[in-house]
Amino acid sequence: MLSRSLRSFEISYCIWRQRYIQTRAEGGNIMCCNISQDLLSERSACFPIHIPDNDERFSNPCMNFVRSVAGHDDMCGFGPRNQLNQASSYLDASFLYGHNDEDAREIRAYQRGLLRMTEQDLFPSGVVDETQCQTDRPGDYCMKSGDFRIHVMPGLTALQVLFLREHNRIAKILGQLNPKWCDEDIYQETRKIVVGVIQHITYKHWLPYVLGPEFAMRTGLTPKPEGHNTVYDMNTDATISNVFGVAPFRFGHTLLQNTVLFMKDSGMHIRNELAFNRPGMIFTDQAQGCSYVGYGLAIHPASKADGLIVNSVRDNLFLDHNGKSFDLISLNIQRSRDHAVPGYNAWRKYCKLPCAFHFGTGPGGLVDHSAENVMKLRSVYRHPDDIDIFPGGISETPLPGGVIGPLFGCIVGQQFLNLKKGDRFYYENAFPNTGFTEAQLNSVKKMTLGKLLCLHFHLPHIQVDPFRMPHAMNPPTPCGMFPDLDFSLWKA
Repeated sequence: MLSRSLRSFEISYCIWRQRYIQTRAEGGNIMCCNISQDLLSERSACFPIHIPDNDERFSNPCMNFVRSVAGHDDMCGFGPRNQLNQASSYLDASFLYGHNDEDAREIRAYQRGLLRMTEQDLFPSGVVDETQCQTDRPGDYCMKSGDFRIHVMPGLTALQVLFLREHNRIAKILGQLNPKWCDEDIYQETRKIVVGVIQHITYKHWLPYVLGPEFAMRTGLTPKPEGHNTVYDMNTDATISNVFGVAPFRFGHTLLQNTVLFMKDSGMHIRNELAFNRPGMIFTDQAQGCSYVGYGLAIHPASKADGLIVNSVRDNLFLDHNGKSFDLISLNIQRSRDHAVPGYNAWRKYCKLPCAFHFGTGPGGLVDHSAENVMKLRSVYRHPDDIDIFPGGISETPLPGGVIGPLFGCIVGQQFLNLKKGDRFYYENAFPNTGFTEAQLNSVKKMTLGKLLCLHFHLPHIQVDPFRMPHAMNPPTPCGMFPDLDFSLWKA
């Protein structure tokens, strides 16, 4: 048994190591290309991607790739290499409120439950790594939100700003209804409502389109139409599985278009490589860029879920002024290998799906692939056991009504079920001290993404379901027709 002084030292070392790992994960560019073999062998963080001589896009034979930072286990012990996840696993809006206490303190205004916000209703400026944000015009700046990746794409920026504005809208109303509430009371109750709305939109309106409505219902992911549904299980592990982060949940990469639709006037298409890590679009017309980008997201169709990747991320990811860039899909495949994630067949077995023993579409083959995709995989891999999980999973035929196939559906569905059951603060749980009353919960369940787009992007109308393109069954609807929260239910 450890002595008290030795245990104290161990705890102090653990805290120091955590801070060291976080610092190393957040900053510093490690070069893994154009260096000598001796120097490369000394850099354990390097795992560069080899590029063949005849590549159509990349002339350098090496693509820089830095391994994920290895962390310790929950008890600060040593063991098999495990990667550090900087983000919270829960659906807790930490992209807005921060992943740690330090970020949370910087974001809060500590007055009337509000978050810090500029006169243009944007995040304030903050110290951001220049690799995460580049300003091109006077007056542009890098914003500080709960997630340092806020500027990766304008759509990401716009959605984070949307929830910033929603938090402060709710906080102001709750403060007016309950003048005796202190800053902490307003902040915590507002945060609970915002998290509840995000969880409801995720499980009710978004996941059924990803997995297909029947699969989502069968997996137990669909919320009840009304009332509580207490599903919390203290034995359910809600942490993010390694495989989920490096492969299945990157399915959205195949849905990207080459451009951002910027809906100013009649609209314009701006190529993604001109928008990566650049906040300038958001500051257009006195910060009306959020509205232009947000509306563009709602009416710009996604690419077909077919495993094909647009050039803006396949050839020109994070394109710099020197013409250097990355290939997002190569990074995805290499990240799985970096994390030692087993291949496609191993995960098919885990999900109790038929494994493939030959390159065919019949029994014993790749039964969830088209003949065309089977031929593509055969041209790259010697045996189905060699297929990496990302290309194998992303090329499967989608589930009915969904955008991903059976393997990714299995892993994504299980992860979101764990996030639902393993979260004591899941919005449907009937826990008096942390949850909603039944009337409050029913009000939260009436909120939609369409309502939020109307409120914070100053739109006159939007289709009922912004996750689908406008059409006869999903027509543009005046914003006044969308229900809002019944705030009287929160009056003390």
